[in-house]
Amino acid sequence: MRNLIYLLLIAFLAVIAACSKSMSYYDNELDNAEKLMSDNADSALVILEAIEPSDIKSDSLLAKYHYLKAYSHMKCHRSMTGDSLVAFSYSFYRGRDVVRDIRSGNAFAWYKFWVGDTPGAIAMLDSLAALKNVPDSIMVQTLRTRVLLGNVEYQGQQLIPFAKRLIELESDSLRKIEAGYMLVSAYEYAGETDSALYIIEGLIDYVRSHKLGEKHFLYELELAQLLSEAGCSEESNRVVDDIFAKAGPGNGAADFLHLQYAINALNSGDISRASHYLVLADSLAVSLNGNDALYFRGYSNLIHTIIDFKRSGRITLTHISGLYNRQSERFNRMKA
Repeated sequence: MRNLIYLLLIAFLAVIAACSKSMSYYDNELDNAEKLMSDNADSALVILEAIEPSDIKSDSLLAKYHYLKAYSHMKCHRSMTGDSLVAFSYSFYRGRDVVRDIRSGNAFAWYKFWVGDTPGAIAMLDSLAALKNVPDSIMVQTLRTRVLLGNVEYQGQQLIPFAKRLIELESDSLRKIEAGYMLVSAYEYAGETDSALYIIEGLIDYVRSHKLGEKHFLYELELAQLLSEAGCSEESNRVVDDIFAKAGPGNGAADFLHLQYAINALNSGDISRASHYLVLADSLAVSLNGNDALYFRGYSNLIHTIIDFKRSGRITLTHISGLYNRQSERFNRMKA
């Protein structure tokens, strides 16, 4: 009997040892995934996908697993609709580990965005941005996401302080000018066109001097749009003329440049010229497919509706339903 008890005890200890080894194994694997996360999130995800979370019996390891899985999905730009348990990780790390607190919070915010709760995502990021004594290298990640989502939601005055703070914290010059471009949008949505013009002109000077051609093109197109918003249609036309002079008539944004001509003509009261440029824009856009075509037609259809109204003095249900259906189609494609 005593030998049997000893055998059972030994077997019991062996099981405990095996479980302990198993938890140690998962801890090591999760550590390896976390080390890879910054520079090679795809490889980190391979490690995580080989782990069966139901085998993990420790709350701390489960929190680590779900945080890393969600964070790697975020880094790899993959769907996060299945990452609801990152909420558990965020609750676990709050007040315990500043790095994992912020990163799991960022992942939780992105999860909220993926499932359609953009206001909840923004509120989460606002709470993270308000934390004190967070290293700049960690806080900057939160601000990038906050400014991006605020821009998606067309925020103006509310977004300006976040964008300014991001510019201050960014150490990489390209990221800094991208943050500056986000600040331009924030000022534009806030109705502060003069401030937006001041910043975009500074960005144009920077990218011109550093020979960043693609961004130079993009920022000059933005300048033309802002000048139009400010009521300076002729100045906007001159900017578009200059773009065509440098980039040629076959540049990739010729359709939108002709749309800008059309808008400027409308703002100047010249309906015939607006219609002329709109026809040119439509002819250049016939080769567009998918989201590019939907994006262009969203603008083009609106301008067609305005021109028709200016000419006839009437707006029909066909115009309204055409605009609505086109925007709904684009939204549904984006959602899918």
